Amino acid sequence: MRNIDFQVLFESAPGLYLILLPDFTIVAVSDAYANATMTKREEIVGRGLFDVFPDNPDDPSADGVSNLLFSLNSVLKNKTAHTMAVQKYDIRRPDGSFEERFWSPRNSPVLNDKKEVRYIIHCVEDVTQRQHNLNKIKSTELLLQSCIESLKDTLVFSVDKEYRYLNFNAAHQQATQRVYGVKLEPQMSLLEGITNEEDRKKAKLNIDRALSGEWHTTTEEYGEVERYFFETRYNPVINDMNEVIGVTVFAVNVTERKKAEIELHETNHFLDAIIENIPNMLFVKDANELRFLRMNAAGEKLLGFPRKNLIGKNDHDFFPKEQAEFFIQKDREVLNNNEIIDIPEEKISTVYGDRWLHTKKIIINDQQGDPLYLLGISEDITQKKEAEEEIIQMNIRLADANRELEAFSYSVSHDLKAPLRSLQGFSRALLEQYDGKFDEDADRWLHFIEDNANRMGGLIDDILGFSKVSRTELKMSLTNMRALAQEVFNELLIHYPGKKVLFDLGDLPDISADSIMLKQVWQNLISNALKYSSKQETIRIHITWKKEKKHIVYSVNDNGVGFDPKYSDKLFKVFQRLHSNEEFEGTGVGLAIVNRIIQKHNGWIKASSKLGQGSKFTFALPI
Repeated sequence: MRNIDFQVLFESAPGLYLILLPDFTIVAVSDAYANATMTKREEIVGRGLFDVFPDNPDDPSADGVSNLLFSLNSVLKNKTAHTMAVQKYDIRRPDGSFEERFWSPRNSPVLNDKKEVRYIIHCVEDVTQRQHNLNKIKSTELLLQSCIESLKDTLVFSVDKEYRYLNFNAAHQQATQRVYGVKLEPQMSLLEGITNEEDRKKAKLNIDRALSGEWHTTTEEYGEVERYFFETRYNPVINDMNEVIGVTVFAVNVTERKKAEIELHETNHFLDAIIENIPNMLFVKDANELRFLRMNAAGEKLLGFPRKNLIGKNDHDFFPKEQAEFFIQKDREVLNNNEIIDIPEEKISTVYGDRWLHTKKIIINDQQGDPLYLLGISEDITQKKEAEEEIIQMNIRLADANRELEAFSYSVSHDLKAPLRSLQGFSRALLEQYDGKFDEDADRWLHFIEDNANRMGGLIDDILGFSKVSRTELKMSLTNMRALAQEVFNELLIHYPGKKVLFDLGDLPDISADSIMLKQVWQNLISNALKYSSKQETIRIHITWKKEKKHIVYSVNDNGVGFDPKYSDKLFKVFQRLHSNEEFEGTGVGLAIVNRIIQKHNGWIKASSKLGQGSKFTFALPI
């Protein structure tokens, strides 16, 4: 068997090896190691390891010696191999300067029969280039991360084909925490960070589109409790083989902008709804050529032709020359004076004939204060104008009627009451002077004549009162309704001596009215309540009030005989009575006077009752 020169084999081995004694003296070195460390075998064998390879004196942070010494001592102590992390351990050049190097060392013991460390094999790999590459990659990654972190208002992240995060910036991490309450971790799945099911489906769909090679942008709403709008761009990541290996995403929170757009849209929709539902004609013209830009539905209905035919044209295209020139003249006044103009009356030709308008025209300026639009609002006052004319004619007729009514009242007061007074006087004289000289029938007839004459006198007085109410103008003042009702009750109570009367008067609010006329109202209503309840053992009258929309409503309740409700409409007409004169005296004019007074105050009155269950009279006066 041939002898093998193991030293030659060791020195020629391709690896980087160094053999050390337990005191760290170098006893053998491979060619590869000597070349890698820029040393010569004959110059380092027999020397101490750290004499040959000291730390770089120019590098204050150099720790190669201390780290290697720690590893070698560990091998001696534990008699087991020790692999070190990548070390920066600079090598001295032949000229004495140092060259930066990175190594991946492993130290292994060689034991004798007594299990003692005889040698230490120091094996290293020069990873300087790889470390430089890693440092470049790290620098690039740091630069990239710095770039994406600098985008404070943009959410940036990348995912692989399995939706796992490759990187993400703080903005995205914070947004996920805020929106879903999830803290992101590296290599976590994008889908795990989205707790809303619908949002997760949207995100997956968009990532899948990008993984298929599609570059696209969306504006969508995301969030769990509070919702946010994000404008998001999805970019496929493509390798050298033209394969999509992931997706990079850029998202911007556009919630405020989106809300503003939605609010603007809703505001425009709201304004459109208002404009379209305004009962008056509304139109907009441009400030330069005064061409129509907009017309609402009311204007279309008023003019009688489609508004689209009007848009882009001016007044001369649709109206007679005189009218068009009048409209344009008023438009120019608004634009030149920069103020609102009010046109009480203007005539306009429509499909349905001439109409009368009350128009206001307003200038709308731009931000620099220059005229931009002219806004017009026109109310159709044709019916009002016709009604005013009718009122003028009616007032003429009413004046004539009032004169006739005054003449009638004078005639009733003088021409009718004069003979009636004679009839009353002669019948009373006969009864007083010839008492007991006539037979029983004659006396009864004379009393009948006297009673009916008196009744006729009361009826004439009530007719005159009704006529006076119709002619008298209201004299409005703040009226104490409670005091007025109490005063009327006290005056009427003396006609019921010895009668038990319970009068319940609430704390009635004051109101603006003609106090003299309202006293007549209270006199009639309280008098009727006393009269028609007089057959009860105890008369009960209850007066209340309530507020109803724009009116104060007063009610007078009694426990009288009541009436059939089907005749309630007759109560407030002249000479309409529901009881005979033998049952209860009266002329049938009092409630008609009450109704006329309430109507003159723009109020209303009604009655409700059932036979034998009392009555309730309710009247309302405007606040």
